[in-house]
Amino acid sequence: MKRIALLLLLAACATRPPVDEETAHIDGVLAREPDNTVYLYIKAGHYDRDKDVANVVRTLARLDRLGWDLGVGARSFENSAASPEFQQLVARLEAREHVASRATPAFTLPATVRSEGITYDPVDDVFYFSGGADKLLRVDRTGHSTDFPIEPFGSAGRLGMDVDAQRRHLWAVSAPLREPGASAISVYDLRDGKLVRRVTLGSASEPAFLNDLTLLEDGTAFVTDTNRHHVYRLAPGATSFELFAKDFLWPNGIQISADARTLYVADFRGLNAVDLPTKSRRVLETSTPLNGIDGLGEHDGKLIGIHNVLGRPRVVRVTPGDRTVELLESKHPRVFTPATGVVAGSDYYFMANRSEKDAERRILKIPL
Repeated sequence: MKRIALLLLLAACATRPPVDEETAHIDGVLAREPDNTVYLYIKAGHYDRDKDVANVVRTLARLDRLGWDLGVGARSFENSAASPEFQQLVARLEAREHVASRATPAFTLPATVRSEGITYDPVDDVFYFSGGADKLLRVDRTGHSTDFPIEPFGSAGRLGMDVDAQRRHLWAVSAPLREPGASAISVYDLRDGKLVRRVTLGSASEPAFLNDLTLLEDGTAFVTDTNRHHVYRLAPGATSFELFAKDFLWPNGIQISADARTLYVADFRGLNAVDLPTKSRRVLETSTPLNGIDGLGEHDGKLIGIHNVLGRPRVVRVTPGDRTVELLESKHPRVFTPATGVVAGSDYYFMANRSEKDAERRILKIPL
């Protein structure tokens, strides 16, 4: 859902932590771990932001020597793109990049659709996208869409969404995209769009940025607050949020395991596995860095996510048991700034070009 908020994500992020906080964190890590490739890549993006092309080139050259194989997100280096030295380094780094080509076109939506969230209703076999402040788009597998009017939460942007198929409810997260303020979870009746429940968090003086959510069968919701670095729990029928876990690092995607015992939280350290009964947690030591992964899904005991922070955006599948990472899609010529996706049956659907100007929104699918 809403990506973690590092400046490298400017093209895709609506919010980010204060520059001083972010820079201090990155510089602190690099002072302790000068060969940390993840943070070197992020630092290169900072140099590009400052139009310091010489240091962009120097940092990417160091990544090349360290064996970086995640490619380069060229849209994150717009100020350096004309440099011949930068172009040569990008060519070397991308030659080392792994490739997977499994995605095929599913359908398209109008260019005006910039939905961050996507969810799927297995009962009616339809998808829901954000269609504006006061409506969702209800879309079938052919791409035919109809408006689904809802009561908006002020001018806040709509981020993570999920369907409670049993109760015929759609859950949607709203967060302020321009000025700090309150966030909310709104629950709508899928039969008529009526607002069933709304719970808010934060204010202009104590802002919250709720981002993504996941649901248990009993109606309990867990939601990430990216800028507060927290995960909150919302019990069935509750009128306020309960702090469930804190001290994450810009948490984003969140997903409950199939057995409902483990809560997976994506933050900038990687994938956190939180044991629900004890609240104990650990960061999975995966075979490939997964810092800053976006929305998470689950299929057959494995996690599906979009990794759009480091290098070129890609879709990955993670097996928590052995911590292996399988590349499902990378270097697709039509994929720009993907955000989140959803499992629908035996396929994974995602929007490939949420931020591309004046272009139809391409929804791709990957067989699982």
